[in-house]
Amino acid sequence: MRKSIGSWLQSEFLRSDFVRSVGVLAGGTAASQLIGVLALPFITRLYTPGDFSVLAVYVSVVTILSVPACLRLDFAIPLPEDDSDAFSLLAASLIMSMLSALAVGVGVYLLTDLLGSYITNKGILKYLWLVPIGVWTMSSYSALQYWMGRKKAFRSIAQGRAVQMSSSVGVQFLLAGTFLKEMGLLLGYLANSLVGCVYLGSCLAGEIRRHARFVSISSAMVVISKFKAFPKYSTWESLANSAAIELPMVIIATVTVGPEAGYLMLASRVMAMPMGLIGSSVAQVFLSNAPTEMRQNRLSEFTRRTLVGLGKAGVGPLIFVGIVAPGIFGHVFGASWEKAGVLIAWMTPWFVLQFLVSPVSTSFHVLGRVRLAMLIQVFGLVLRLGMIFVAHYFVPAYVAESYALSGAIFYFVYFSVSCSICKVSQLELWKNLFFKSPIILAWGLLGGLGLIVSRLLW
Repeated sequence: MRKSIGSWLQSEFLRSDFVRSVGVLAGGTAASQLIGVLALPFITRLYTPGDFSVLAVYVSVVTILSVPACLRLDFAIPLPEDDSDAFSLLAASLIMSMLSALAVGVGVYLLTDLLGSYITNKGILKYLWLVPIGVWTMSSYSALQYWMGRKKAFRSIAQGRAVQMSSSVGVQFLLAGTFLKEMGLLLGYLANSLVGCVYLGSCLAGEIRRHARFVSISSAMVVISKFKAFPKYSTWESLANSAAIELPMVIIATVTVGPEAGYLMLASRVMAMPMGLIGSSVAQVFLSNAPTEMRQNRLSEFTRRTLVGLGKAGVGPLIFVGIVAPGIFGHVFGASWEKAGVLIAWMTPWFVLQFLVSPVSTSFHVLGRVRLAMLIQVFGLVLRLGMIFVAHYFVPAYVAESYALSGAIFYFVYFSVSCSICKVSQLELWKNLFFKSPIILAWGLLGGLGLIVSRLLW
């Protein structure tokens, strides 16, 4: 085992600039995740599962609306060879972010009463006015982050993530003891993206002044026309993708008064921690490097090495968390949260597949297969909503579990298609991960041991 792990650590993949960049981002993410991990057991005791249900709806609605808010022009920022073209995309993205937020604000104002007649959990309605602010800050942060990724400014992104999480947790703690407690979780979440915009904006101040004088409406329109597939197809793709993940959470929270969505919210946050530590960092670095790799006919091998590195680094910890969660969750986060640990076990296959495919799914856009990416996401939306409604009518006690199962099915299909277009052999990939490497097996055995110990202790 020592020889196998040692040879992997000394491999060309881990000595590459790609991994050094991932390491910088992952370091900042680790710091922010550590802050979140240490704070979460206290936050779950300050706020109830019902409070987390309201947060789940807010996060879901903001995520659904903010992902396509820039018409996906933000996603195209790393692709142009010329910086002036990329900056035109950044400027267009920030303008679209503001206009989208204004449109959402008008929609909230006009539709609040109508929504009230369909929503069972009325507590959610009080905070709809925060949605357009969240859409603006989150989509603007996305655009700024893609520009920073293009410039390989991964250290600034990493430092910003730690500042963001500290601000988010600090707001949630401070407001827990005030008359604003009901909004504490929401304002803390909003503070994350708001502080991120301010931080990255301050880092970009010099570049903004340098490039802004070269941007005009005509030049921006030329660049947007060149990347018109992104507004035309990727906007709907991203909307379908975010809706497939988040809309079931909204449905579960709004048609029931119970804390089911709160359990799902906490389970998702816990599983997102090991995913976010590596996955989001790899995704950003992969997108910044993939266009060059494609132009040099190395995208297939680059994707294969990325997937193998991802699997060895992150699949094991996800499996470990999935195994031990049912036994320890109630003791770590409070007795009222025990069911969230059971849901984590159900969600593990989903998150393992999502962890692998999400960073390399940008290859659809690099290869110009934007329409195919859109069709896959629409399939995922239909699949997941369909399974939720079937469970709601026939086995209502298992709605959350059906949501987890639908995620596993969708991401398996998504992973298969991603490997196909990148010409990566799935069979060879799975053999490398599960039969030629002891790392994942060791994590699984450690998880089983941890579950046994937790059962003996409690």
